[in-house]
Formats: sequence, structure tokens, C-alpha cells
Amino acid sequence: MALLFVGGPIASGDPFEPTTFTPGTEIYRLGPPFVGAAPIALTASSHQGPVEIRDPAVSHDGRTVVFSRRDSEGDAFNVYS
Repeated sequence: MALLFVGGPIASGDPFEPTTFTPGTEIYRLGPPFVGAAPIALTASSHQGPVEIRDPAVSHDGRTVVFSRRDSEGDAFNVYS
């Protein structure tokens, strides 16, 4: 079983308030063995510049990941899979 997580800079303030744009986040997959293994960026090829990614949700069968992303501070979060 693999781990899926969002990595990158942490926004200051309340993490549930999407007012501060925090670019540089990606969704990563880390498979066993977890010690010494390098995480793989799953979303790096899906965008051009630094973006903010939040709220990943994995489907019940583990084949699909849905997440929210915005490309700039004035942008709204959009849902991607």
C-alpha cells in the first residue's frame, strides 16, 4: 500500500482558509519500503508554473485521486482528477 500526500510550503495562518496563495505544492506518492524511498510527484506534469494544490481524496478502489487546485491568488479552486 502506498501513501499519498500534498507536499510543499505551508501557508501561514489557518490552513482551512484559502485566502493566502501558497504556490509550490504537489501531490506525491510514496510506496514501500518507506524508509529511504523517494516520493514521486504525481501532479508536476499537469501544470505549467507553481500552483496551489489541496484536499486530495482517493477513490475507494485507489485508482483515482480528486484534488483542488488554483493557479494564482485571484483564481478560484477548481476540482481535478
